[in-house]
Amino acid sequence: MNVPFQSIQIEISGRCNARCPYCVTGQQNRLGRETGSFLATEDFEEALQFLTSRGFIDKNTCVALFNYGEPLLHPQFGRIVEILEARGNPYELSTNASVRLGEALIRRMNGLRRMQFSMSGFSQASYDRVHGLDFPRVRDNTAAMARAIRAAHPDTECVMKLQVYSFNEGEVRDMLRFAARLGMTVVPLHALYANLQQQMDFILRYRETQRLPETSDLLWYYLPELFRDGGAETQCEQHAELVIDENLDVAVCCMATKLMPEYKLCRLRDLTRELLDARPSTPLCRTCMAGGVSRSICRTPSYKKAVDFADVLRENARRAGRPVVLVGTGGLCASFRQMFPGLVSGAVAAPDETALARAHGARPAPYWVLADAQYARYRALLLENGWEETADFLCYFTYLR
Repeated sequence: MNVPFQSIQIEISGRCNARCPYCVTGQQNRLGRETGSFLATEDFEEALQFLTSRGFIDKNTCVALFNYGEPLLHPQFGRIVEILEARGNPYELSTNASVRLGEALIRRMNGLRRMQFSMSGFSQASYDRVHGLDFPRVRDNTAAMARAIRAAHPDTECVMKLQVYSFNEGEVRDMLRFAARLGMTVVPLHALYANLQQQMDFILRYRETQRLPETSDLLWYYLPELFRDGGAETQCEQHAELVIDENLDVAVCCMATKLMPEYKLCRLRDLTRELLDARPSTPLCRTCMAGGVSRSICRTPSYKKAVDFADVLRENARRAGRPVVLVGTGGLCASFRQMFPGLVSGAVAAPDETALARAHGARPAPYWVLADAQYARYRALLLENGWEETADFLCYFTYLR
């Protein structure tokens, strides 16, 4: 275990207003059961002080304010922001966009590093099947908050997380166009069970029978390839994370649920490095890793059936013999290299107008792929310098693994 942690999760809201059938919170909502409470702001502040005093976090640790709940439902969300801003810790949010943050509050959120918008489709029909929320309101709230964040904090990454199901595959392109207009990074993921017990039961049953369900909302066609070598793991990405719920209990991992007897590692006040180091040897972790369940969660592939840039590249770069230059750094660049191995001829971290003019005048002119969280800014710069989108450059704003 490496401490201080680069990031931690603190559930400020144990409640959610969505009714997602594959999420433990949504399942409880559908049954009319109480799901959780809100973390008191004084407890939140004391938790951060405790974690700092014990060396688990420092001023660079990013605090994610979510897990199974909807953080924007917290009645004192503004106070949560004040505490983080006063401490100087960066933070990130994930929301279903049923609640809209005001522009005045957004302008004060200088430490907001990333804002994730979770979407279950791009129609009311899809939302009726999953979130159970009013889709036009979600769409409009998403657009308003993304624009306000972009205006106030241009370096904050806005991410659209698309949960792809069998019934909303045809809506993926519409979601991508919507995100592109807002300058958002897109992460299209195969939806899975946001409930460790349910995911564990399903994967262990699949491992025994080697049979996929004949009909399912969830897209499981990647499982045979995922488990071709057996699937057992000796490490899990979750062991590098720290998850604290609204009751100040430390969860074994972000997928464990309060309904599981092995859910809690300890109370926050009892947390030690020794407990964290011993986490992989707990019965739950051993079962999860040995059965391939951790692999099925941490290595769930991004959806790529309807998001293929190969045709554009073949038409505009390869046929003309133009070198492909990758623009940017980080996850999007790594994603592009994985999707198109051997294609990149060069890379530029942050182009300026001089570099653009020199490249545009070269023969053959390079074909640029904008693979950076700030791709919208680079796109505007290219267009101002006479480049044509698709013909001269491509915006790669989608994480694909």
